[in-house]
Amino acid sequence: RRQPELRDQHTLHHLYKERASFVDVEDIGSAKVLFKCGEDFEHRAVLVMVGAHLDPLARCGDLDRFLLYAVKQLGPITNQKYSLVYFHTETWASGSGASGAMEMNFVKQMHAALGPEHKNNLKVLYVVHPTFALRATMSTLSFFGAGVSWRVWKKAVFIDRLENLFQYIPREQLYVPDFVIDYNKTLDS
Repeated sequence: RRQPELRDQHTLHHLYKERASFVDVEDIGSAKVLFKCGEDFEHRAVLVMVGAHLDPLARCGDLDRFLLYAVKQLGPITNQKYSLVYFHTETWASGSGASGAMEMNFVKQMHAALGPEHKNNLKVLYVVHPTFALRATMSTLSFFGAGVSWRVWKKAVFIDRLENLFQYIPREQLYVPDFVIDYNKTLDS
């Protein structure tokens, strides 16, 4: 028997999947928050999530529509092995002052909306430019779970500089926003 929380996640996944099939969310794609890029050196699909691009959607109240977009677009990808690159650069939590789009509640909701395949097939979660607070939170959550499978948190690799990321993913296979490149340059000064 499934635990109640796991049953709730399966139910939420099916609800999002059903709603995503008839709700038009194509405009969310233009925000470039979450998208497929290329392949890593292990020939797995690479998904990119740009935290700073999620903040405006949160301010507009479009997080639920973003989750529908994620379910619709990523379903076929998360059914196979993949890697996820999360750019934490200039997000609300890294000091930009924007809204708290990446609060734990949203992370739990996204985890459930994407369904069980995503946590089984996610091989690596690259967290680029993490803050100390994000590292501490993710380390704690990898131990306690808190509504997101510990298997997801245990797959996190913290990347302080873009050069380190390119050891895992060929540069030409990855879209890196200009502001992330600019921030990375400030680390050298």
